[in-house]
Amino acid sequence: MTKLEKYLTMSVAAVGALTGGMATYTDYTGAEFKKPIDLRQATVASFLAQIDSASKRRDHREALRVRLEYERFEESWRNSQRLSSLIAPIENLISLRLAPGQASQIRNILHNASTDLSSGFLTPGTLGSAYLATGDYQNASKYYKLAALSEPNDPNIHALRALALQGEAKGTEPETAREELNQEAKQLVQKAESGGVDADRIKALAAQLAKET
Repeated sequence: MTKLEKYLTMSVAAVGALTGGMATYTDYTGAEFKKPIDLRQATVASFLAQIDSASKRRDHREALRVRLEYERFEESWRNSQRLSSLIAPIENLISLRLAPGQASQIRNILHNASTDLSSGFLTPGTLGSAYLATGDYQNASKYYKLAALSEPNDPNIHALRALALQGEAKGTEPETAREELNQEAKQLVQKAESGGVDADRIKALAAQLAKET
């Protein structure tokens, strides 16, 4: 590969990573494509290259702007990793209970939920579990519904959305609206069970939910 080809390859990769329009990109080498490269790794490299370029030409304002954007990017990634760790027992249908202090940690992360979701680090399912953990059943149901659109055959999502609807129904008036939510929850429980989720596991989680609401 010539120097020009290498330069063009790196430029295309950097642009693709920053636009966020592609989950992965491929590095063109002559007539072949390399394996997909991790998006975060590529984006970090692009940020650092842009900061270095601005610093070398002594454009301190641009270097600071990109550095701040890069810091927000890294913070978003750290938030997503921390949140995924905190709500793993919920997503795996193990328990809805949190250790002391975890609920406040989740709420703090959720302040930037829209940014973290748009960055691609958080999935709707993860956000649904985060809201379920903090007792925000309406938002939990909303994000689980979004998750089901992309993963319609995931029985865990159906089970978790059923729990969110049950929690939402507790504070819903009038009775007809509450009954509609409970009926939808029952249908989702059936879908989850037909997908392989143990019925007793759902009942145990529902019992935990009842104590929280």
